[in-house]
Amino acid sequence: MATNESKKRSFFSRLNELPFWISVIGLFVSVSTFYLVNLRAGAINLHLPDEIALKITKEGRLTGILVPTTFHYTGAPNKQQVVNRIQAKVIMVPLSQPANEEAPYQWKTTLRFVGRLEFERLYPEKKEEEVDDYVVYDGRNMPFGLRGGDVFLKVLGLEPSSDAGLLARAGNLELVLQVSTAGHKLPQSRASYRIAAGDVDYARAKGTLIWSPRTKDD
Repeated sequence: MATNESKKRSFFSRLNELPFWISVIGLFVSVSTFYLVNLRAGAINLHLPDEIALKITKEGRLTGILVPTTFHYTGAPNKQQVVNRIQAKVIMVPLSQPANEEAPYQWKTTLRFVGRLEFERLYPEKKEEEVDDYVVYDGRNMPFGLRGGDVFLKVLGLEPSSDAGLLARAGNLELVLQVSTAGHKLPQSRASYRIAAGDVDYARAKGTLIWSPRTKDD
């Protein structure tokens, strides 16, 4: 049976070990913090919008798509990823025949929305035009960086990769985005949008953008 003296020695020996355990805990906290702030890789998540804007010519060709896309990088705050390429596949699914058509599109420009006064200041020759949205050119498709924790919105301007673009039809438009960083392709992001027959006719007649909503079952 332990004596009072031995109990006292055991208690004081534990007190002597306390700085050691505090140091161990401090080291663990420091290493964990360093990893979370500097090393955690994370991932780039894409969030496609509830609506996209379509540019349709008088001939009915889909020559441009505006895609307000949100990028979220979940890596450590001191980590950075660079997005250097965005490609797209567009699939036109008409309500009736003919069969589905698809074509490659690619990110060509970055755009931004402005108010009417700024639009008329930038483009005084278009002052009398009737438009539903005031969209202006913001830059070419240049690589851009994302730091850990960043939530970044870009209005992507997609254009046909080679030909005149798909023929716009009433039905659904399936959009598949492929984003690439240095030496790495992210998982594809896909969404489906509804195109009404009246919207196609309106865009062809007015030469303005039309907005297509995302399908509910997407």
